[in-house]
Amino acid sequence: MDDVLRPVWRTYDPRFEANAIAHVRAGGHAVLRGAARWWLLLPSDEGMIPELTAWAMLDLGVGGFDEVESGPAAGLLRVKLPKRLREHVMDWCERDGGHATSLVSEALDCRACAMCCRKNRVQLEPEDETRWADEGRAELSGEAYVRESRGRRVLRVLRGDCVHLRGNDCGIYALRPDNCRAFPAGSEGCLSARAER
Repeated sequence: MDDVLRPVWRTYDPRFEANAIAHVRAGGHAVLRGAARWWLLLPSDEGMIPELTAWAMLDLGVGGFDEVESGPAAGLLRVKLPKRLREHVMDWCERDGGHATSLVSEALDCRACAMCCRKNRVQLEPEDETRWADEGRAELSGEAYVRESRGRRVLRVLRGDCVHLRGNDCGIYALRPDNCRAFPAGSEGCLSARAER
């Protein structure tokens, strides 16, 4: 079981932008709901996007970060939030409404959950299949374990579970694909999958 420190989502009317800025500087994520536009205000780690922030943006499918160059929010990241994603982000704000701080520590036991290994789409990289061959497990690249999807090679899913899932454990954990290795506990994708459980 790991304790994960993750950002808390909050929503603000633009009149309270100073509160939103303070929340984000403390590590949280803020939604500024203007009449015409909604913006996400996000933390920056010396110009870099913190990992859980980057994964939240991947989950939303948005890009186009702008670093605020001047004023009280200087150094923070700003992203325009399309209308089609507003309800989704407001669900995150509602989920986090009970947290009084900008960051929250959660105990997440991946082996008790394993929801990231269910109903997923793990895209393979060439390095994954090279690693399998180098370790004498070239059969993992065969059609019993891998299929083609939209021009990419992905792990097979059987009855909703990754072909390698054994109970809540990965049957090839030491050789798991890079995309599985990179997926962080406490990311929005992780929390959404856990909520489905």
